Amino acid sequence: MKTLAVGAFAATLLLAGAAAAQEETVAAGRIQNTFDASGRQTAVATQQRTEADPRAEPAIRAFIGGLQTGTVDWNAFTPNLAAQLQPGEAQAVEIIRGLGALESVEFFQHRDGADLFLVRFEQADTQWVVGFDEAGKIAALLFRPAPPIEQTPEAAPGE
Repeated sequence: MKTLAVGAFAATLLLAGAAAAQEETVAAGRIQNTFDASGRQTAVATQQRTEADPRAEPAIRAFIGGLQTGTVDWNAFTPNLAAQLQPGEAQAVEIIRGLGALESVEFFQHRDGADLFLVRFEQADTQWVVGFDEAGKIAALLFRPAPPIEQTPEAAPGE
C-alpha cells in the first residue's frame, strides 16, 4: 500500500458538524425514580445502531465521485460545513484522484451520532466518518488514511 500525505484538508473535514450530527445513541444507566417514594432504581433504555444510516454510504460515494469528476454537490452539506470545505476542494480532488479507483465502502460502526466506514481505493485504504443533521444534510465528514493492519504470524502446525 502506498503511504498517503492526506494533508490539512482531510484532517479538518470533521468540523463543527460533529455536534450537529443526528444523535442516535441513548446512554445506558440507572436513575433515581423521583416519582416513586420507595426510591427504587429504574433502568433507562439503551439503543445503539448496528447498521449504517441508509444515507451514509451513498453520501460518501457521491462525495468521492464528485471529487473525482470535479462536480461536488455542495447542496448536500450544511451551509456551515460546505463553506468550510469548499476552500480545500482542489487539495481534496488531488488526494482522492491519487488514491485510484474506488473499490469498496464498508460500514464499520456507529459512534457519537455518526457512521464510520472503511473505504478501499486501488492505492490505499481510508477511514471515513459521516453524520447528518435533522434536515438530512451532511453535517460531519472526515476521511483519513486507515492505519496499516498488522499481519500476525500464522501458528506453526502443532502449536
